[in-house]
Amino acid sequence: MTWYHWVVYTHVMSAMLWVGGMFFISLVAVPAARDMDLRRRTTLMSTLGRRFRDVGWVLLALLWITGAVQMWIRGATWSNILDGSFFTTRFGSLMGSKLLIILVMMVVSALHDWVIGPRAAAVAEAGGDPERLRRIAAWLGRINALLALGIVGHAVVMVR
Repeated sequence: MTWYHWVVYTHVMSAMLWVGGMFFISLVAVPAARDMDLRRRTTLMSTLGRRFRDVGWVLLALLWITGAVQMWIRGATWSNILDGSFFTTRFGSLMGSKLLIILVMMVVSALHDWVIGPRAAAVAEAGGDPERLRRIAAWLGRINALLALGIVGHAVVMVR
């Protein structure tokens, strides 16, 4: 494999693990945890959330790095990005909208991972009722999953 192939491979694997992890939590872990008592469910979801948060942000960093390398290979420079000329082609236009979705997704992820999720866990550990915060976290997770599907959809169209 060439250097370029390794970059693409790392990008695709990182995306697969990140999106797959989100869907595993929402489609497998959350439904399974519903049958647990509140204490066990809270412990499980907090542990999974913290672990996936750490893994997820490493994967997002890899996606940014490998994505930037692929953009550079396709002719992106600071100059043509800043003056907008990179985004005048079909590929560049799709990349621009993909980057916008990624930025929104990262803001939603940060709110979920660093604000709402930890607050819900802290309230639960203190013996309070974290239900409102859990609902917000669940909605942020759903929004993120939809954004991830949009990002993957853009990627498919860009390479085909």
